[in-house]
Amino acid sequence: MWLTGVIIGIVSAGLCIFVLLCVGVCKQVFGRIRQRLETKPFLKEIMPPLIGGIIVGTINWALPATVGNGSLTTTWAIKFGSSNAVPEKLLLHTFFARGFLLGVSMNCGFIGGFVFPFLSMGAIAGAICYRYYPYIPL
Repeated sequence: MWLTGVIIGIVSAGLCIFVLLCVGVCKQVFGRIRQRLETKPFLKEIMPPLIGGIIVGTINWALPATVGNGSLTTTWAIKFGSSNAVPEKLLLHTFFARGFLLGVSMNCGFIGGFVFPFLSMGAIAGAICYRYYPYIPL
């Protein structure tokens, strides 16, 4: 039982590092876009949110569970993700897309924070974990 806790802790640390890498990479990319458009102040303020909006809109269209702050995703992941009603690949794609969109949103000037996305990503990771270890309380 304690080995399961150690494994869950290691996987959780890896997932948090993934999200931090997404935020850092997006910060570098959008910072360089702003730097290249330094001589054009109007484009400097318009292009990063425009590119970020296109990315967010496309991913939200492909994975509807990534829309919003995560309050709906949290209940969806706990209710349906812990059973076999939702495929595991969909849960994984939703998790990684939410982490990537968090990085894009934080660096394009969109409003919001990181608390609710992390809670919904934690619920998704917990639902996947519950599938493999059903003796852990959901």
